[in-house]
Amino acid sequence: MKYKHLTAICALFLPFVTSHAYTFNGVDFHGFFDQGYMQSTGNNYFGDTKNGEGHFTELALNASKDFGDKVHVAAQMYDFREGAMGGMNIPELDWAYIDYSWQDWMGFRAGKVKAPFGLYGDALDVPMARPYIFLPQSIYTDYWTDCMTAITGAAVYGTLECPKQFGKLGSLDYNIEFGVSNIRDHSGLLLQYADYSDVNTVHYHNGYTFNSQLVWNTPMKGLKGLWSFMYCRNEQYSGLFKSDQQLEALPGGSGMGLDGEPANYRDWESAWSLGAEYEWKKWTFTAEYSRSMYRTWLTVDNQDISNGGVPSTSQGWYIGASYPITDKARLSTYYSVAIGNVYDPNGVLIQQAGGYNFMGYQKDLALSLQYKVKPWWTINVEGHFINGTLDVLYGQNQPWANEKQYWFLGAVKTIFYF
Repeated sequence: MKYKHLTAICALFLPFVTSHAYTFNGVDFHGFFDQGYMQSTGNNYFGDTKNGEGHFTELALNASKDFGDKVHVAAQMYDFREGAMGGMNIPELDWAYIDYSWQDWMGFRAGKVKAPFGLYGDALDVPMARPYIFLPQSIYTDYWTDCMTAITGAAVYGTLECPKQFGKLGSLDYNIEFGVSNIRDHSGLLLQYADYSDVNTVHYHNGYTFNSQLVWNTPMKGLKGLWSFMYCRNEQYSGLFKSDQQLEALPGGSGMGLDGEPANYRDWESAWSLGAEYEWKKWTFTAEYSRSMYRTWLTVDNQDISNGGVPSTSQGWYIGASYPITDKARLSTYYSVAIGNVYDPNGVLIQQAGGYNFMGYQKDLALSLQYKVKPWWTINVEGHFINGTLDVLYGQNQPWANEKQYWFLGAVKTIFYF
């Protein structure tokens, strides 16, 4: 996006900035605009970060209205640009639903409903609600934001109190959803798929998605545990087969003589996570572990040419801590580890196939400072000391043989919201 367009957006948005919502005829309006900058050493990440990447923008406007005590309607329009992902040119419906809170123990939502996954699932598209610019990529990779934010379908949710006869065990929040994932054609998921696969993927279609989450509010003050599960069935990534030259540019790649042929990747995928959050005095401690499993078939003219599908299992985990050093400033840190193949955690198989072993993992030590300038204005500054290139795209780092094992990513972001 050209910066003159960005300036125009700011000019339209900033007159409405305040710490309060705007209300018109009972409808509450909120929104945010943020602009960031990324700089890295050694490798490009999400964009041309080695030369400095200013395409790092989000813009959203949401509206909500209550109809009595039980019915709530809400929607949000959203657009973004993060390096090579997004476009900041076609705002899309981020989520939109009607909520009927029948009882404390059961409520219903329908529409394009939020799809919580992990401790920060609800904050993926709310930058001012999280302590980091980049959430731990081992769990919340930015490439997958589209499929982790919302699904079109329905949900049932509620809070179950522990029966008194079982003693003081706290309460359980649950959320169960069924629907279809909505992936934009310019999403990070398609960009990532096209980067390491044999096909330049341009479109995604999903048969159905099932999500569930349980949050245990323990009787111990400040402690909660969490379990999340996501299952996607009949996923299809369609596009054209890469040229022999493109395939040769991949680590261990070789041409297959199918230049430009229409092709599809078809697969299923499941992921689950376990997490905990503990608030002690002014400290907040977090930890999560996640595992993802999928099997992929490559088809040309509806014929499977991948010998029954390629299975894969990846995992990630992190530990983090956050502390308010003043009333306006918060210091946060985490150590995050992502493994592309749980059966090859050190990348030995990748090295045998002609790549670098550090392409099989990514270990990230992050330090973040968040400063609230005004109730409606926040600035974040963040640094990442990274070992490995699991999420580094080959297409942005050609020739791939120049990838660096140890590298640094710095980012700054300013966020205005009301």
